Amino acid sequence: MGVNRKIENLKNVIIVVLFLSAILLLYLLWQPRLDSIRMSSLLELRQGSRDVPSAEELIMPLYAAVGSGDGSFQIDTKDSAAMFTAAREEMRAFLSQEGAQTQEISAQQYHQAMGEWASVQFELGSGLPLGEVCSYFFGRGIDGEGNDIKLDVLGFSEASKESIFAADRGQGRFYRILCTEGRDSVARLSALAASPDCSSYTASEILGGSGDALISLSLASTLSEIPFENEAQDKGTSGRDRMAETLFGSTFDFVRRITDSYGNVTYMYGYGQKTFYASVSGYCEYNTEAGEGRATGFFDDLETAVSFIARLGGIEQDNGAGLVLSGYSESGSGRNRRRVFEFSQTLNGARIGSENGAAASVTLTGGQVTAAVRNMVFPARNAAGGRSVQTADAANVIASNANHIYNILNNDTLAVASDEAFTEAASRAVTLTPGYFASAKDGELIPCWTLTASGGTRFFFDLYTASPLGFAREEE
Repeated sequence: MGVNRKIENLKNVIIVVLFLSAILLLYLLWQPRLDSIRMSSLLELRQGSRDVPSAEELIMPLYAAVGSGDGSFQIDTKDSAAMFTAAREEMRAFLSQEGAQTQEISAQQYHQAMGEWASVQFELGSGLPLGEVCSYFFGRGIDGEGNDIKLDVLGFSEASKESIFAADRGQGRFYRILCTEGRDSVARLSALAASPDCSSYTASEILGGSGDALISLSLASTLSEIPFENEAQDKGTSGRDRMAETLFGSTFDFVRRITDSYGNVTYMYGYGQKTFYASVSGYCEYNTEAGEGRATGFFDDLETAVSFIARLGGIEQDNGAGLVLSGYSESGSGRNRRRVFEFSQTLNGARIGSENGAAASVTLTGGQVTAAVRNMVFPARNAAGGRSVQTADAANVIASNANHIYNILNNDTLAVASDEAFTEAASRAVTLTPGYFASAKDGELIPCWTLTASGGTRFFFDLYTASPLGFAREEE
């Protein structure tokens, strides 16, 4: 009896050990290691690949504005990339001088320098960290508070040939970096601008109020409707599965695949530690828990973000469509720093917008991708050629849609006095530029006026009739 009891006890011990071993093995299989979350192991960064744009290609202005000194500006979107490349060389020459100082100036001083003197401005609108931009491109940072500037507009002016001007629109603050020697930057950059199509003035000059948007007096355009396919149509079900397999890597065999009645698919690992949602409309969203982070720089995270997008489904297309950085925000510090990059698609220089917001966005926490959205379109052809047609009057785009703009900005569907609506719409206008609106309903890129208001909400109006097409709120 004693021997039998010992054998039974031994069996029980063995069963317990096997049970615990099974639990441990399941844990190791279902719980991803930290390295599998880190993008350095998920992605093979292909330096020099045509499908992974460099920082120089990603950081491009929406337009360049050449000021005549009489309050008028010539808007250049065709040659703004070449002009901005030359502007970086001007900044390199400035920052190579010893003793550069950052000074905060008033809004009035900034607007006088840009409007009452010959000037060149570059509309970036993405809140770039100026100190890190200078360190990356020029090998030299900026002393003092210049490192804290979030760059929305970069400018040069004959008012002070020794200065680089910067606007931090989000904070409503303006600066100049004062160097020891002046340069003929305005003349050099203006010489690269295309022949002007028409003159533009600030919204405050044409409409009153305090709006900074440059309003074209008369503009003709060759933009026309272009059919497109979304991500799901272009890549199909197999493409969606490949994207998921790329994200989950070696753990893909343990991923649950949930399909709803509409055909949208959610891929889930574990108990939601990592998820990937792919809709039939082409919208894709990825989320994962943050692991132990590390302190990283802006450009390290930018490279990781764009490589992530490229790895998922590519970026560049044969028809001339590409990607540019259109928004940036950050919070926290050190290992807990959270950076959000937003990217817009372009088609031969014209930006594409939609009611779904950015074409792609990537959130990094402590250097690790913790969330991403991809909502890109695939135009059937490029935007070259076409007959030149007069656009809707830019000032009338705001005036005729003032109530619509006011109601959206204030979340208010009630009627409001026309004067009040007009004043707010004109004063909150930041940029008003031609581009495309990706209409999911029509499956077409529709030529549009894109109005960006303070706070980040974007409105889309038909380029030729000024009728509303849609809007996209700034995500909180």
